[in-house]
Amino acid sequence: MFHSIASKIKKEISGGLAKEYASKIYSTDRYNSFDKFHETAKYCAEVMESIGLVDVEVLSYRADGRTAYGDWIIPRAWDVEDAELEIVEPAEFAGTIVRYREEPACLFMLSAPTPKDGVEAEIVRVEDCTDPKDYAGKDINGKIIFTSTRPYKVKEYLLNSGAIGLICDEGRITEPDLIVWDNYSFAPRNDKGLFGFSISKNQGLRLKRIMKMAETSGRKVKVKATIKARLYDGTADVVTGVLPGRRRDEEVLALAHLYEIGANDNASGVGLTLETMRTLRTLIAENKLEKPKRSIRALFGFECCGFMAYVMDHPEIIKRQVAAINPDMVGENQEKCGSILRIHLTPGSNPSYIDALIKIMVEEIICQENPFFRWKIYPFVICDSFIADPMIGVPSVSLMQMPDRYYHSSMDTPDKIDPESMRQIGTVIGTYLYFIANAGVKEGLWLAELVKDQALKEMIEEKIRFTASLLSMKEHGRLGEAAREFLERMNYLTYRNKESIKKILKITGEDPKVKEALQLNMEEISKGCRRQIMDARRIVRKAGLEWKVKRRKPTKLELKAASMIPERLKPGPLTLETLPEEARFKERWKPSWQAYFNVNLYWADGKRSVLEIYRWSRHETGRVKLEDLIDYLEFLEKYGYVRLKRKVE
Repeated sequence: MFHSIASKIKKEISGGLAKEYASKIYSTDRYNSFDKFHETAKYCAEVMESIGLVDVEVLSYRADGRTAYGDWIIPRAWDVEDAELEIVEPAEFAGTIVRYREEPACLFMLSAPTPKDGVEAEIVRVEDCTDPKDYAGKDINGKIIFTSTRPYKVKEYLLNSGAIGLICDEGRITEPDLIVWDNYSFAPRNDKGLFGFSISKNQGLRLKRIMKMAETSGRKVKVKATIKARLYDGTADVVTGVLPGRRRDEEVLALAHLYEIGANDNASGVGLTLETMRTLRTLIAENKLEKPKRSIRALFGFECCGFMAYVMDHPEIIKRQVAAINPDMVGENQEKCGSILRIHLTPGSNPSYIDALIKIMVEEIICQENPFFRWKIYPFVICDSFIADPMIGVPSVSLMQMPDRYYHSSMDTPDKIDPESMRQIGTVIGTYLYFIANAGVKEGLWLAELVKDQALKEMIEEKIRFTASLLSMKEHGRLGEAAREFLERMNYLTYRNKESIKKILKITGEDPKVKEALQLNMEEISKGCRRQIMDARRIVRKAGLEWKVKRRKPTKLELKAASMIPERLKPGPLTLETLPEEARFKERWKPSWQAYFNVNLYWADGKRSVLEIYRWSRHETGRVKLEDLIDYLEFLEKYGYVRLKRKVE
């Protein structure tokens, strides 16, 4: 169904050209400065125009650290000319530690400018800023904290300690010269005018030795920080362009984020998307592929916050999107970076046939050519695929190569990008985009069969997992509980896959014969579920055990959860950055990039109770606590993020 498309794309796509695009983006984005970000946006628009995309636009959104798009705030604009951190006392150790122009990753994003001649201050070592014992009795006021604690964990303490800045040697032991990049500790505004420098593990060790030697002679270590920068209310750009199809009222979307310092994260995603669009445009122009039914749109901007601005500003364009894909960190040399390709699926609250499609495309396009390619399926995660949120409604999968030993660091450089990896993954992305853009009834019926087949396989695997540990469950008295969990899991899989098939109507239309065919596949999924449950019961009995799934009396907490029905009032993931300042540091959930709380919330449709949400969403996150979920929703109600209807018994 898609191999002829893939074979044509494979012949045309260039991993080398994708790397060139990514390297050019890296050359400006690595400075992590808004003036350079504007250069990046201009370059992306020029490439889009040169490869023949239409409706190319560079759209500007407020970057003032205050304006909220959904619940996301674009950080305040920040331009950097240079920055330097140097030791001034003891004099025998005087000299530069790090300098921005030599390594931009050393300067925390949004660091405030210093006076022209810099500021001198004593440094105070606080090993763990999350532990009050480590800074108890230390005079921090007017000084610079030197810590190994991850910067975002230091933020509240730093704001309230009287310190003027931070030096962090978080680093990584495996790469002692690597400098970790901090892009969010001072976001969204840095109204207190703080600054921060990241240094490597080796630089941190040297600084600790100097402090120890100074201490033995009764001296202090002083450093000078000089930062030539400006914080201002500016703008951030979102870039978009369209490969036109026969229809302009339906589109397929590729979205990848800009404005990070790394070649892999995320210049590779944008570079590969540009090369994929060039490839499709060339094949269509040469009549090797027909003009697709639907248009294909590329969209680049700030991760999450920039795309949220676009979503809120262009609801009419978002409604056109049939499906999407998010190439995030796709260029890695897996051996150098120690990574695997993670395929993050759609959320359980808004599943789609695209999950089954992306799986089979990776298997049959990449793995048949390269059986040693490492990849794995993962559940939905908060990234630019947030547009799969039911309140936004665009099914999207995300591709990212993680873990990565150079992630968010000075060593995420173009030499880590592998053109062959770009070619292989680009072939998948191009095939995915074109296949959906040109899909009709024939493709829709095939997709329904594909979803059904994968669903039945998944259910067999679930049954095997359950029955493989029967003796252990019996020994620990967990058989009844495990059987109940198994039934819930099977019901979840049935729901998820049947909903995925329903989404196919978006590309086939509402033809009665098509609906009937899709319905037959959904019935096969239900039958498959019942068949595997019956087989599991047979295996339990054959093992000489008793199948008992007792209904237990609901707890007070469950009764409370069953009486609460939440309705979301804001689309997209929550960051809680829009909370009043007095509440911001008191909230304990920190949801922004965490799927745990945001995915739970995606199930809140104004109809499901909190108990129902709990029972469904834990099959995605696997770690929901009902008490936490209730506390979280009551907190959100207090601050106007959700409306809670309460049933009266």
